Amino acid sequence: MTDLTVNIKDFSAFYPGAGLDIAPIVLFPHIKEWYYMDSQPVSEFGSTIFPGCERPRFIERLKNIMGQIGMDCMLHTDHFLLFLHPKTQCKVTYYVNAVFPKALEYCYLPCNVFVACGFDLKHRPPQFMSRWTHIITNNKTYNEDWMQEWKHAQVSTIVWDEVEDEFLDENRKVEFIMKHTRIYKDVCEKAVFCHF
Repeated sequence: MTDLTVNIKDFSAFYPGAGLDIAPIVLFPHIKEWYYMDSQPVSEFGSTIFPGCERPRFIERLKNIMGQIGMDCMLHTDHFLLFLHPKTQCKVTYYVNAVFPKALEYCYLPCNVFVACGFDLKHRPPQFMSRWTHIITNNKTYNEDWMQEWKHAQVSTIVWDEVEDEFLDENRKVEFIMKHTRIYKDVCEKAVFCHF
């Protein structure tokens, strides 16, 4: 049997609108450098600000959830947090209070993987999608129409089982994620279900 998985050990990934989603980190352990971005805690709704849109417990929850997968918070500033896994050396730089794509004007992210799970794909994806060699999406935001836009890249879709509790903080753990997900990979117009 031919192994259709792609070796992505030298890849780094960018995940805008990441919120508290740690599933990509768990499911793609060969990616050792992650750049997460979110408008929280100032607003859960990007640049839209109104009374009640702020998430004052976001940082505390983020640290706890990252801790559940073994990530230690090494640095915390007003603009970003740096997490590191002491055993795997996986690193997550998490930009907070940053609205995508506007925040990209102020930083360069040397990534070749784009995580398209944190924003609504009903509208045309940003034109810079063509720069990514690998795109990770999920069955919550996946849209078949965008496969044409992503022909240049390998696309991995995280498929969640129908579980009601996937977004509870206590379920954001390796065991829960591995039990309730699988990855659909579109490689050379063939498909395979796998875990890395």
